[in-house]
Amino acid sequence: MSVISIDVMNAMRYIGVSTEDYELSSASFIRRQISRIHGIGHIYRVMIFVALLAERKQKSREGLLAFCAAYLHDLARLNDGWDPEHGFRAVSLMSQYNALWEKYNLSSVELEYIKYAMANHNKGCRYSGDLSKEMVVSLLKDADALDRVRFNNYKARLKIAWLQYEESKTLINLAQQVYMQTYRIDRIGMPINLQQFISLLQLE
Repeated sequence: MSVISIDVMNAMRYIGVSTEDYELSSASFIRRQISRIHGIGHIYRVMIFVALLAERKQKSREGLLAFCAAYLHDLARLNDGWDPEHGFRAVSLMSQYNALWEKYNLSSVELEYIKYAMANHNKGCRYSGDLSKEMVVSLLKDADALDRVRFNNYKARLKIAWLQYEESKTLINLAQQVYMQTYRIDRIGMPINLQQFISLLQLE
């Protein structure tokens, strides 16, 4: 196992997830056509970045909740362009994953945090007054922003000032490496679980 995949798996263990529990295919998405921009590869990379960031912030439970939000956050997109309500629509998919939420003993309050993060991950700041709730959405926002490295002009699309945490800024180079190792997954729609995706990380 490579150094980078060991780091990722350590972060997964820190937030308490089993990577085999998370699987995506083209059938997971509301739109069935394969998206190279907001598809399987993008979602798994955002999940990885959430875990890495949560470990660095030492916020395991908030990291788990942001991780679960990342799993669903782009499944309800209708297109790869302007779709401001896609996060809100993703909330409607929550009940399809009740067995997963039960396995991880998520409380009703924590499920609301996940919904809040999904509905607001592409919105401007809306301070709720709940620090844990805000951290869940902030972890998702920064992780989602880090995968802007997938764009050719990412330096114009990933504004350092947009990242809310200093720890996120230190992950940019790693995000590039993860993308270069996994971008081929963006072109397929076959089922692949997160464990298989992480096994693609062979950088030393």
